[in-house]
Amino acid sequence: MRGNLTKSMGDLVHLRYLSLVGSAFEGLPQSMGNLICMDVLDLQGNLHVRVTVPNVLWKIRRSMHLHLPFNFAIKEKF
Repeated sequence: MRGNLTKSMGDLVHLRYLSLVGSAFEGLPQSMGNLICMDVLDLQGNLHVRVTVPNVLWKIRRSMHLHLPFNFAIKEKF
């Protein structure tokens, strides 16, 4: 099953570690910018799926480790 992650992901503001290794997701919500306490964000999902990453990950100031998928695109907020 493929799809986008839910918008309520941004409500988990105290989340420090998120790994989506092997997951079949195609996009992340803009609310990911709310995860200001994130230390490790591993978005390496399925190698054959193009993942849309929002241009809000720069808001995660504490991020020490960011692993992006092999095939990704930046989504600008309109």
